Amino acid sequence: MDVAPISFDFGGRLEGFEEYLSDEQFAVAVARLADRAADGARRLAAMFSSLPDTAEILLEQARTEARQAPAHPSWMLYNAGVAAGLVGRNDEAAEMFGRVLNGPGDRTSVLHLKAERMSNLASDAATLRQEAASTIVQQREPLRLSPWDASQL
Repeated sequence: MDVAPISFDFGGRLEGFEEYLSDEQFAVAVARLADRAADGARRLAAMFSSLPDTAEILLEQARTEARQAPAHPSWMLYNAGVAAGLVGRNDEAAEMFGRVLNGPGDRTSVLHLKAERMSNLASDAATLRQEAASTIVQQREPLRLSPWDASQL
């Protein structure tokens, strides 16, 4: 089955480009970048330690981004909607999906189609949870990631 990829990202680049000048110089740069990446991963793991915390963080970020660029629906809106729906914040889930659907984006994009599907489920937490779990499984398969236990949702 051909599965269109979806995106989940949060944060940004920790440091800029590091030019290769020599093996010695680059080894030091790589070690520094690896340490910064590990610190960043620990910070994100602490931030996203529960679904309610994740929903709150993503809703806040999505609203901030929507204020800054209201004409550009993003995966952040979709992700915030899913997280809100998973914790029973159905009105906020519908709001996030609605922002994607009512934005100027391509109506045939993966983002729009996924938001449309989830918007139709926003009032039914159990079905939204099943759809989210199914999406996670579908996204993991082409990457050959280990099986995922849907009970984690």
